[in-house]
Amino acid sequence: MDTNMVPPRCRHLTILLSILTLVSNLASVFVLRYVPDDSLHLALRILIYSYFAAGVSLLGLIGACKRNSALITVFANHLLLDAILCMIPRVVVMIFLSRIWEGFCVDRASVWFPSEQSGANDRDATLEQMRVQYGAEQQRCMKVLWGVQAAVTVAAVVTTTAQWSLAMRIRLYAKSLTRRDAVVDGKVEELQHEPKREVFVERSII
Repeated sequence: MDTNMVPPRCRHLTILLSILTLVSNLASVFVLRYVPDDSLHLALRILIYSYFAAGVSLLGLIGACKRNSALITVFANHLLLDAILCMIPRVVVMIFLSRIWEGFCVDRASVWFPSEQSGANDRDATLEQMRVQYGAEQQRCMKVLWGVQAAVTVAAVVTTTAQWSLAMRIRLYAKSLTRRDAVVDGKVEELQHEPKREVFVERSII
């Protein structure tokens, strides 16, 4: 059996990735079972999807252990689809957090009101100082939250890209297994037809 056509590390990568996704989905199932249901039944839907993803991950693990190209292809296609599906809630969460963070900076900014006993000049000076301090504090808060939002965005993009890249490598591994099986089947068929050819040659000579 020719194994030179199969990348050497792809099988270990498939096993490792299928185990990681299986464990993460089972952990999600365990946690979501204790989450109270809401009116939109989001927890229930995510729970059902986690069950499905865990089953596909198990198929990928079995396929990697047995070098079954069909099961590995199913697992790779699931990873590609999961990368797209997970990108949608990540974008929604980032938009939702950006709105919350803007309000957080406004609420966190300290505001000092001048005393009623102070004079007009002191009141104006205090108000001007208050506006400067308020603006500076709000800018610092927004810079920090923009940095956090940028880090979350980069992490989401990197995670999605990495998952897509790994899924494509596993898909290529499945295709290489399919080609190898086709070569092996072709050699077996040649060996099965060789005796018949010899008999035909002998009969033609006679």
